[in-house]
Amino acid sequence: MAKTKIIYLPLLCMILLFGIYFIYLNLTDYKPEEIIVLPIYNNQVKNIPFNEPLKIATFNLGFAGLDINQDFYEDGGKGSKAKSKEKVLENLVILWILLIV
Repeated sequence: MAKTKIIYLPLLCMILLFGIYFIYLNLTDYKPEEIIVLPIYNNQVKNIPFNEPLKIATFNLGFAGLDINQDFYEDGGKGSKAKSKEKVLENLVILWILLIV
């Protein structure tokens, strides 16, 4: 009987501590409102209508160093940078033309 108490007492304590911790987490969990209105200070830009689609374009200049002939290490190659500054500028011109057209 004493051996089962030695086995079950630590197990019961661990289960009890886990249960108390779980209850504590549920009671103290922060649940913000579904919609929070934030004040805007010093708004000097044009407002964007809520129902109008917004188009955003990003331009990662790092890709100008990679062209079809580039040996890039993440694609199984050994290189990690552009071949030359001239090649990067040439790629930038091509990207610029593609963005305009």
